[in-house]
Amino acid sequence: MSSPSCRSRQPRARNTPAASTPSVQVWRVAPRNDSDPPPARFTFDAPVDNYAGEFARLTGELRLSGDLDLRGAGGAFEAHILDLTMGEKDLDANVRNNVELLCGKQFPVSTFTIRSIDGAGDRLRHNSANDVTLHGELTLKGVTIPLAVPAVLEPRTDTDGRRTIRLRASFAIEQLRARFNIYGPGGENEPAGDRVRVNVDTLLVRE
Repeated sequence: MSSPSCRSRQPRARNTPAASTPSVQVWRVAPRNDSDPPPARFTFDAPVDNYAGEFARLTGELRLSGDLDLRGAGGAFEAHILDLTMGEKDLDANVRNNVELLCGKQFPVSTFTIRSIDGAGDRLRHNSANDVTLHGELTLKGVTIPLAVPAVLEPRTDTDGRRTIRLRASFAIEQLRARFNIYGPGGENEPAGDRVRVNVDTLLVRE
């Protein structure tokens, strides 16, 4: 009669289903027509508030992990410096290309890279204006600074079934001279020229 084996029994392997990874949604800036309002505008405070302009071209994308899920959200948006206008041809050329202004030939885009989004729970509410904060970094003239941008994200479905997200944001970029070597209107002795206010209002479409 054979003796029982002393070898320990190995537990049977169980098939454990792999954790599902939510699909990534990519929402890109929608193409615009010439008749559409500009996607981004900028202005200065008084007494130099007569200086204002707009960016005719804004590109980039918002990435959401799942259906309007903000967990792991990210993205990046680029303002194209050579498409900036302040309404006067000579002024535009100076602002775009002067080394003490935007130096657009060397730095043709300014980028805001989104690292995270908070303020609306884990998921955006459809057909609602969701107040959020976009946390990330702004790169302007090759210099990168941290920036938190208050914004509103409004997902909607058009009558033709197209899904969109309207992105609205307002923020200020401070210390233009010290950080970016940008000398705004009024010269170095005008505090209002050392801060620019930016307003973004653009439509994102699902890729």
